[in-house]
Amino acid sequence: MKHVLYTTVNSNAMNGIIHGVEVADLPFAYYNLIIIAVEVITVGLTTWGVLAILQRYKKEKQLANAPETASGEPEGPVVDEENKTE
Repeated sequence: MKHVLYTTVNSNAMNGIIHGVEVADLPFAYYNLIIIAVEVITVGLTTWGVLAILQRYKKEKQLANAPETASGEPEGPVVDEENKTE
């Protein structure tokens, strides 16, 4: 336990504890913008992929629930477009 306390007291975690000591103000590292952009793109592509999978799943589920005959064709009258007969 004393080693943890010793390390904490002698590290930057104690900056600003004593009057007159200032916490170091470091400039913003611009490579952080690249990391943030990669994370945003990753989340966006993941969301898009999940939505595409869900949409395809729903479409396939609707097609599977559609009534079909034994031959695999939809039920109902078949209209011949050329002769306009049923």
